[in-house]
Amino acid sequence: ETVPKLLEMSTLVLLLCFLFTTSQADLLCRSYTTCEICLGDPNCGWCAGTQDVCVAGTSTGPLEGNCTTWHWNGCAPSPPMPSPPSPAPSPPVPSPPGPSPPLPPHIPPQGKNWWAVFGGDTAHTSYKADSFGKAVPQLRWNVSTPFPTSPVVYNGSLLIMAAGNLFVLDEETGKTQKSIDVGSGSSIGPPAVNDGRVFIEEIGGNEGVYVWGYSIGSGARLWEGQGAAQWSSYPYGTTPSSQGVVYVPGGEYAGVMYGFDQKSGKQLFAAQLYSTGFGTDDWAPTVTKSGRVFWNCGSGEGSTPSLGEVSPMTGKGLWKLSLGTSGAAGWVPSIWEDKANGIEMAFVNTVAGSQLELGAVDIKNKPNSTLWGLPCATPNGGGGLRDHSPATDGTNVYLTCKQGVVAAEMKSGITKATYPCTSCGGQPIITADYVIVSAKHNTLLFEKKSPSKAPVVIPETGFMAYQGGWLFITRKGSLGYTTAWQLASKKF
Repeated sequence: ETVPKLLEMSTLVLLLCFLFTTSQADLLCRSYTTCEICLGDPNCGWCAGTQDVCVAGTSTGPLEGNCTTWHWNGCAPSPPMPSPPSPAPSPPVPSPPGPSPPLPPHIPPQGKNWWAVFGGDTAHTSYKADSFGKAVPQLRWNVSTPFPTSPVVYNGSLLIMAAGNLFVLDEETGKTQKSIDVGSGSSIGPPAVNDGRVFIEEIGGNEGVYVWGYSIGSGARLWEGQGAAQWSSYPYGTTPSSQGVVYVPGGEYAGVMYGFDQKSGKQLFAAQLYSTGFGTDDWAPTVTKSGRVFWNCGSGEGSTPSLGEVSPMTGKGLWKLSLGTSGAAGWVPSIWEDKANGIEMAFVNTVAGSQLELGAVDIKNKPNSTLWGLPCATPNGGGGLRDHSPATDGTNVYLTCKQGVVAAEMKSGITKATYPCTSCGGQPIITADYVIVSAKHNTLLFEKKSPSKAPVVIPETGFMAYQGGWLFITRKGSLGYTTAWQLASKKF
């Protein structure tokens, strides 16, 4: 008799918790006064009709009650909004519900210029030289992906880690090509792809590093590697090189870079980055076009923020440069390598007091100091993004600060432009014509040559990947999802 009563009480408690959570979510949703703001919260939808109210719900409808016209992926069309007189972006013009008007088919680019790792390439430049003219974003598809990582693109497929599964989606339609159960640990990084293989790093329940190699074609697990870690998260994943090595961040008590053979999974080396103390997590190895391999770690007990280089095949330390005595360098650097013109520079973000500081390092030879430093007020973190990685297009370096995205001349550090946004965060994406950055509720596309001009607004935010004129955005959280936006009709 006691057991049924306990079960009955447990059920009642769970029901009350659910009702309380639902009620709290609904109260928050009802505070949003427009459809655009409402859909900026992944837990809310817009119920149109006589009331026009924002309520808690899912893609199928409200959590409570009924709604005749339910908007979840986009709002109803509205008249065009005039450009604001100030640089601050206006609320987004809502996208029409349902399928967008047909556009010329998207043709994936040929060759190996895929957005296959975090930052678009192994040097983490977050730059594509595409010029697609005027941006006219069209929503092409929307797929549920709970707890997603940063997306990557390879050979016509979009790859995302979500809720312990590797999803391989058709780039054009969003249809699932494969779903591979990888398992869930305390932290899992985004996939990284090279030569038909995808590499995934996870921190297990016992805080060890696990790295797997999978075949994209068959979905089969090819190998498993292991290393050490402690209380760590590596949100940038691994970095595979064209030389057949995948470089993995890790380390227990001291920062360690692991090297694994991409085909066999054999561990080639475990390079300890600090002789004393330990570095922080939130970093990833960086590899240049010529195959040079760099690491960066933040400050820990007995260590300082540093940038260093190791031998690509043995992990032997070549040099290490201290970047200061306080603050973290726990974000990936962006490295530009143009040996024909004598340019080999790394851009690393650190913390100086209460703000960020972007430092430039000449890496042609063993460096003794930074070339210049650029103070940057810490951004508010649009879209919940904590990342402060810089980007570069070979002329300027771009960093998201509190006032917006700051573009500084690469060699001198002189500020050339500021793309205003007071709620932006994360590494921006740079193309030939645009600076693309995540804001709190939207993604903004600034014309590169006209920073004061009101940006094009996409009513979605999160982690981004760009490929061939398309922008892919993953929204964080348990109700996370991924959207694909065709920016222009030009084929790539």
